[in-house]
Amino acid sequence: MNGGAWDAISNEAKDLIMNMLQPAEKRMTAAQAFQHPWFERAMKPVAQDKAKADIMHNALENFRNFNGKNKAKQAALGYLVQHFMNVSDVIQLEQVF
Repeated sequence: MNGGAWDAISNEAKDLIMNMLQPAEKRMTAAQAFQHPWFERAMKPVAQDKAKADIMHNALENFRNFNGKNKAKQAALGYLVQHFMNVSDVIQLEQVF
């Protein structure tokens, strides 16, 4: 998270991202994420700050798209498991993921 596009990202945002990209047992919940200082600051009224509003809108849209892609992958994987794979293939796939 250093250099390039990351130079324009706040430390609060980087901390939030790192906390959300943890293994399931360490990952913060959605409720905890929304209590993170980045969200608290970002959700304050933006008054006439159109640039800040646009950045926040884009960030939230990216979260939605990321989650939607994961759901599509899960659905596709579920379909493959049900219709085309035998038990040993499923066990092997579970070990990979």
